[in-house]
Amino acid sequence: MIAAARKYERVVQVGAQTRSSEYVQRGIQYIREGRLGAVHMVRVNNQTYYQAEQTVSEQPVPRGLDWDMWCGPAPLVPYRPGTWFYNLWDFGCGTIAGEAVHQLDLTRMLLGLDYPLSAVHAGGVFRYQDGRETPDTQVVTFEFPSLTLVLEGALWAPYMKKIPNSIRDSDEFPNWPFTSTKVEIFGSEGFMNFGRQGGGWQAYGADGEVVASQSGRQGDQLHLQDFISCIRTRRQPVGDVEEGHKSAMFGHLANISFRLGNRKIRFDPQSQTIPGDDEANRLLRREYREPWGVPEEV
Repeated sequence: MIAAARKYERVVQVGAQTRSSEYVQRGIQYIREGRLGAVHMVRVNNQTYYQAEQTVSEQPVPRGLDWDMWCGPAPLVPYRPGTWFYNLWDFGCGTIAGEAVHQLDLTRMLLGLDYPLSAVHAGGVFRYQDGRETPDTQVVTFEFPSLTLVLEGALWAPYMKKIPNSIRDSDEFPNWPFTSTKVEIFGSEGFMNFGRQGGGWQAYGADGEVVASQSGRQGDQLHLQDFISCIRTRRQPVGDVEEGHKSAMFGHLANISFRLGNRKIRFDPQSQTIPGDDEANRLLRREYREPWGVPEEV
């Protein structure tokens, strides 16, 4: 937990202009102090409900829309208004990189995690046969030394809800069993439910009783304050681009596993590659359509 301690100290040093709300800071401290015991498993949730996409035929590009520019580095595909390009590999990475990354980022901060040693995806496109390429059902297992992180995602679960706005900025706790953006931390001495969008956290003892809790508020304003402060002072943000890269890599590794038939892949953080796996390494980078190519060094 040394990494978690260092990250916690950095959050406290920044003071009010932090990447996290007070409840996140207190949660980090609670875990750092060993109040949950040894943490060997964490479950990250990302369930929600989307309707199937409507099939749209090719349409003329509207006047005034530079469709070539809109497609950018992706292939120049036909114009189909209403298409969720988010769910096509040439344009997006699906829900794990678009939504679940926020819970994964929070989990990394809570536990002081960097890159996973490996990732293996289970699931696929089971519910919505609407032309999407990214999965609508997924369970991803990430391995760390002495820790297993499991992400569970589903896009067809209407009973799973994000934390309501009425709770995000209040002292109330969400309905944990049906909260779609929670993180569940399993320790040898206790268990914790942690809300991403405010909602606070609650810790439980061996008999399921609440032993500690902290209400929460959203951290959006703190993010903005820190960003503006960094522009003015030129200091490094608390949530700098490298931290964003580490969190995003979780989604990329999960997607690569899925695209290779849900097989396990191992990641080397030093070389930023998947050793001995040319097929997987090719998926670490996209192919750019000219003239939008990005050089290896910028």
